[in-house]
Amino acid sequence: MQRIKIRIASIEDSTSMSIIHANSWKKAYQDLLPDEYLNQIKDLRWVDMINKCLEDNTMKAWVLPSKKKL
Repeated sequence: MQRIKIRIASIEDSTSMSIIHANSWKKAYQDLLPDEYLNQIKDLRWVDMINKCLEDNTMKAWVLPSKKKL
């Protein structure tokens, strides 16, 4: 059995985390919010917020390192 290794997120993960967050919003709220609104959500919308929260320790997040890129 292969073990899964996760690690605490760092500033270097903020772009990927923002893209995942944006895509999650688009999928979760599909058919609930207007497409016009969801389509304007930029993938990098949350990068600054994630950076700030990781820097000041107001957010803890874990990531699963992968060789695949988004």
